[in-house]
Amino acid sequence: MAKRLFRVLKWTAGLSLAFVGVVGFAHTEAGRGLLRYLPSPGSACPLGYDQSLGTEQRDVIRASLLAPQAGEAPAGSRDVLAFSLGETSREQITAWIAEQGVECEAVEAGNAFRCQDVPASSIARPTAATSLLLRFSAAGTLVTVDASFRGEDPEVAATHARQQSASLRSSMGPHASQKGEFSASYLSKGDLATAGVEFRFSDVRANVSATNLGRGRYLARESYQAFDDPA
Repeated sequence: MAKRLFRVLKWTAGLSLAFVGVVGFAHTEAGRGLLRYLPSPGSACPLGYDQSLGTEQRDVIRASLLAPQAGEAPAGSRDVLAFSLGETSREQITAWIAEQGVECEAVEAGNAFRCQDVPASSIARPTAATSLLLRFSAAGTLVTVDASFRGEDPEVAATHARQQSASLRSSMGPHASQKGEFSASYLSKGDLATAGVEFRFSDVRANVSATNLGRGRYLARESYQAFDDPA
């Protein structure tokens, strides 16, 4: 099984939109074991989040990897779920956790929060998030938001991704690329079948995907990254 999974992931490594759902799942608690199968030069995680790096070092790595993927125009909005990329502070997130009663733990030497079973009302979504990762820059502002929504219905996963993609096109701007389609029939083609839409702006990169994890499990994922900390 491990060898088969490695071959599949290696084959999809060149397809960024197809791969994004698997990468997102691999960075959750349930999918952490997949990290060792992801192709990456020098470390199990290309951003080095599995290593003891300082926040400044991670910012440098993040900037170098994101720079080639930047679009030309800024996003129409940097608002993501209940937050704002590059503006919401660590202190505000801490207050949000307390106010909402969300179950979160500090990870990555305190540079991020990982939350579980986040209520839909707390993140302005129609469904609760199975997991939510909030990562901060060295300046203490929110630069990464990664939300996963797991379930056993391909139509639910496809609908979530389709609706959120439409919402981002309305608030941020047009998408840069797309693979597959957000439909139950597409996701039901087989294990690791993934549909995704990518948005690239000069200040924000966003991905929305839906993935068939196999064994009747499906994952809808939203991932957002800020390129900088606006003054």
